Amino acid sequence: MKVLLGPNGDISFQEKNRQLLIKNMHERILAQVPLERLIIPIDILIMYVSSAHIGLIRYWLENNTQHTPKEMATLLFQIMIEGPFRASGLEDFLKWRE
Repeated sequence: MKVLLGPNGDISFQEKNRQLLIKNMHERILAQVPLERLIIPIDILIMYVSSAHIGLIRYWLENNTQHTPKEMATLLFQIMIEGPFRASGLEDFLKWRE
């Protein structure tokens, strides 16, 4: 994975992975949620989530972090579900919106 997703990796492989994430989002999540409930455009949501996934995986591989694949998957899922500020414990930062 380091070779394929690293700085000199195969861009087409990264794009295939992003497309797989998008397909999974459509099949597992978005197919069950009425699109009219979305607050932001679906294309923006999909691009954000798929890019965040690929970006975090690349960071993990390039920086030899001590996290296991399971830990990284759990962290990524937590950030995706809770959002970056709540997942990191910075929910007080969100009060500026109130």
